[in-house]
Amino acid sequence: MRFSDEERANIDFLVGSGLDYSVIELTQTGLTKATLDATANVRDFLLRASIHDYRAQSQGPDHKRTLSATLVHPDGRRTRSRVTLFRPQSGNGDPRIWLSGLRELCSAGEKCVLLEDEGGLLVLNLTSDDFRSNGNRINAKSMTHGERVDDYWGAYERLWERATGGKDVAARPESQSSEWPSVARAPGVDAAWQWLAAGVKGDAPPRMVFLVGGPGAGKSHAAAAIVAELHVQHRAEARLAERSYDYELGPARLTVVNDATIRSDSHESLALSGDIDTAVERGSNLLACVNRGVLVEEVSQGRGSTQIAGAGQIVVDWLHRDGAQGEVSSFASGDWEIQSSAGEAYIQCGRLLRSSEPVADMVMVFVDVCSLFESTPTVVIQDRPADHVTVQADPYNIGDFGNPVARLDSSAGELLGSMLDALGANGLVREDPQFLNPFLANKLSLSNASVRAGALNVLRAAEIVSGQRFTFREVWGAAARLVVADAPERVPSHEAQNYLASLQPRSRQPLDRFGEVRELAEIRFSQALFGAAGIWKGGARDAIRNPVTRLTSLADPVRDPDPGEFTPHEPKSGWATPVAEAFSGLAASGSPLEILLSAVSSDDAVRDAITAFDWSVDSAFVDAIRSDSISDPERFECIGWYGAYLTRLYAVANGIPAFRREISAWTETWHLSPAVPSHVASHLRTLLRPKKSGGLDATSLIPVFESRTYPIVGDVETPRLALRSGDFEIETARSGERLVLSILERGNVVSSIALDFPLVREAMSCIGNTVGITDVSDDVSPRLERFRSKRLVPSQVQSGQDYVVLSGARLATLQVG
Repeated sequence: MRFSDEERANIDFLVGSGLDYSVIELTQTGLTKATLDATANVRDFLLRASIHDYRAQSQGPDHKRTLSATLVHPDGRRTRSRVTLFRPQSGNGDPRIWLSGLRELCSAGEKCVLLEDEGGLLVLNLTSDDFRSNGNRINAKSMTHGERVDDYWGAYERLWERATGGKDVAARPESQSSEWPSVARAPGVDAAWQWLAAGVKGDAPPRMVFLVGGPGAGKSHAAAAIVAELHVQHRAEARLAERSYDYELGPARLTVVNDATIRSDSHESLALSGDIDTAVERGSNLLACVNRGVLVEEVSQGRGSTQIAGAGQIVVDWLHRDGAQGEVSSFASGDWEIQSSAGEAYIQCGRLLRSSEPVADMVMVFVDVCSLFESTPTVVIQDRPADHVTVQADPYNIGDFGNPVARLDSSAGELLGSMLDALGANGLVREDPQFLNPFLANKLSLSNASVRAGALNVLRAAEIVSGQRFTFREVWGAAARLVVADAPERVPSHEAQNYLASLQPRSRQPLDRFGEVRELAEIRFSQALFGAAGIWKGGARDAIRNPVTRLTSLADPVRDPDPGEFTPHEPKSGWATPVAEAFSGLAASGSPLEILLSAVSSDDAVRDAITAFDWSVDSAFVDAIRSDSISDPERFECIGWYGAYLTRLYAVANGIPAFRREISAWTETWHLSPAVPSHVASHLRTLLRPKKSGGLDATSLIPVFESRTYPIVGDVETPRLALRSGDFEIETARSGERLVLSILERGNVVSSIALDFPLVREAMSCIGNTVGITDVSDDVSPRLERFRSKRLVPSQVQSGQDYVVLSGARLATLQVG
């Protein structure tokens, strides 16, 4: 597109003013039809301004979008207009833009310029106007993205691309990440790809790095980092991501298996093994991003194969068995051998040899072993004098659960802080009482480090309770949810402001108004974190189907409001009493929020979490409760909802999840491994082997000929054969975050069981010699059955006098010879 001197002068004015713009060249046909092609520069401008994304728009009249526009004439007149953005039903649906009244502003052969104007468009004649003389006509709200308060909505709308995982499943290695800040990846990932890059750039023997874990853990982003480090030239990309990419860098070669789940064109079966074999044959360096399911599948296929295992199969076996925390340190098949070096649960290294000759050095990183909410261990990968790779890795450590502030230094903490900083450059600094904005309230609350630490602590608790790790994809989803809730699942990004506007309360009837305020309050970070929206209407909208809330809902503090006064750094203290008492004086003072704040300490984190938005919710609640038209069922329902709202707000601000005592008991047990804390050990002994009541010499009696192995604890009506077990010791062993509990009798291990949160929760419900029942009993019971049944194996029976016969209350030893 060519510009006259006058047009160029106008463009220079726009650029110098920091304005983002797009230019349209007008033809007679375009003016006659009033329908113009939305060229690439128009589409990009609309996307940058968060006005419209043609990529997400379907074809046909039902999907068109209409915006307001203002035409600014060279003589200073302003006329209202309308712009329609659409893709026609016919053909390829090439993007189109229609501007009403455009023929009054421009003639054929002239150019117009588009500027953003509060979610709409400002349209000026680029050819005939003089912006230098008439610059005051241009609305200041069109300033460049990200540099002014006026771009508040654009900043928040960019969160849509990160909600529950973002746009891409496996980014191409040549693709660059978005403008969002990046933080440290899973432990060992950065060290591994930097070690690989150093080998590719140097003259070291071939190196192989395997990043193993589930989707969304940052494997593909690590691949992009190494390609950028090596300055690989950009090449034409296919429409879909490919399985692997080959690069030549001088004499060195690099193969990147970007997504091992994608079908291989070269290998119908054992595709990853085939990729490794090809790299070995070529003498190529290799970076492979591998989901654990791929390893399980290929190991199964390999065992059923009649072919002699090659390099690929033995490496896959090594990845799978070390990933399963196996104890084997040497792997061999035919001429091939792997010498595996000691490492941590999240990173291992080894050397591939053929006929005792080195072929390649290897590092594998398990990206889903360490929590992103814990401090990142330091990893150094180096070569021995004989070029044998070694890994110096700090052990993975779980932080003190009673100290949420430590979470701020984790990868997830840095990510959330960086995201809020990015929003802070564009965000408003105060709330408007005439426009209830929970997005802004969330940002203001989480900008306080204490509140942010509390939210991170609850997210970490959700991992422990569920037994699953958050990937980077889910951490991004959680971070976005803390600010904009589930709005990205409800409306497109450019409708964010309209979405909140549509929810603004309009009713003057107090009860109805409170219902409208509740809709907005469901977007509050302490509600949205658990998928609480809609629970008060009979069912959560996304607590189960959303990958974030599916985990966080298990740690929702309203599931376990523990009575007592909250004491920081004391996990055995209760916490819910101040919230409960805030509703005991409703008739006297009316404001539960006022009562709560008068009861908590001056440094309580909930004070940093409360904003003007929460006072608006409190006021609407008080008005509804005092309404003469409210019925008793309606009053109780309102109190129930607002009680849960304040409970979550108070708990999340202070980092209190559901089952805080049990989570703390589990973390304490992890820290003391192999020993077990005495208060936890007594509960575990009862759960695992409750004793028969009566007498000082009571023992645990496991029935022999029964359908279940639950120990006999009382008298029996008919004679029963049982196996008696006397005193036993318990100890734990940990691998990464995993804990295994073992029972020892006479110094021998007789049975083991995973000591996870459900088992601890079930154990902590036991009192004395009585086994408790919880909501996880059905899940734990089958594991306990298998655990106890191992004691019945004949080889585990220590003495012929271990068998007894019970009849009524009597017990007789059965001699076995």
